[in-house]
Amino acid sequence: MKALHLLIATFLFFTHSLSYSQVETNENVGKEMVIDTPENVVVQKDIEKAQKEAIKVEKEQKKLEKDAKKAKKKQKNAEKALKNKDKAQKSFKKANDKLESSEKKYKKLKRKGKLSADDEAKWHKKLKGLRKDIDKANKKLKRA
Repeated sequence: MKALHLLIATFLFFTHSLSYSQVETNENVGKEMVIDTPENVVVQKDIEKAQKEAIKVEKEQKKLEKDAKKAKKKQKNAEKALKNKDKAQKSFKKANDKLESSEKKYKKLKRKGKLSADDEAKWHKKLKGLRKDIDKANKKLKRA
C-alpha cells in the first residue's frame, strides 16, 4: 500500500514538473496553456491508471475487512449459542436429577409409613413443581 502511494506521488511530482516546463503563455489572452505532448499524455494516463488501481485496492481491502468482521461476529454468535445449549443441558440434567432423588426419597418415606396426609400433599406439590422445572428446562434445551 505504501509502495502504491509512493508510486502515485512520484507520478504526480513528475507530471507537475513536466506540465510547468511545457507551459506556454498566450500573451493575447493572459492564460497559461498546457501543451499535450505524447509523453505528457502517457504519464497522465499512467497516473489515472494508478489512481484507479489504488481505489480498487482500497475498496477490496475494505470489503475484506467487512467480511472478516462478519465472520468474527458469526463465530461469536456460534460460541454464544453453544454456551447457551450447554447451560440448558446442565439445567435439564440438574432438574432431572433433583426430581429423581426427590421421588426416591418420597417413595422411601411412603414405604416406611412415615408420611402424614399433610406431608404427602407437600411431597406431591414439591414433585409437581420439580416436573414443571423439567418441562421448562426441556423447552429451553429445544430452543437452544
